Amino acid sequence: TAHCQTVEGAHHAIDAGIQMLEHVPMIGGTPDEIEEVVQRIVETGTWVEFNNGAVLGRPPEVLEKTMSPASFQKALAAINSIDLALQTFAQYPDLKFVFGSDAVAPWGAASLAADKGSWPAEFDAALKHFDNFAVLKAITSNGGKVAAMTGPNNPYPEGPIGVIEEGAYALG
Repeated sequence: TAHCQTVEGAHHAIDAGIQMLEHVPMIGGTPDEIEEVVQRIVETGTWVEFNNGAVLGRPPEVLEKTMSPASFQKALAAINSIDLALQTFAQYPDLKFVFGSDAVAPWGAASLAADKGSWPAEFDAALKHFDNFAVLKAITSNGGKVAAMTGPNNPYPEGPIGVIEEGAYALG
């Protein structure tokens, strides 16, 4: 997994063979640069975890109070780039994406995990461009596939996840 918050960072991660890119809708760049990154993500089968809720789920005035001035400016730039990136991602039906959280934030992981605004904001942003089925799949079966990629760290090693079958774990 790599945290990719710039176009250049996403290209470096793909070149290095990273299997999962986080925060990619916040990469900024021009529409052509975003398009090029998304094409490479799809061509290489790289997974994307949007993880935008931390900034989308909080009003700018809250972000400004809880972040340094430099971090706040970065957050505003990220917020402004998310819609264009999601619009571009949605044009690729073979995109492999999930929703999740790294739950580490300067204002405290516990408050982020308990925040009721982060997830709805994340889903609302995605639903502007993806259909309900794509978002549901990202939350459930794709999440199971990604969890299974963690090898010995897989929290559900006794059975399959993200599928509907006897003995499988349920996600959601």
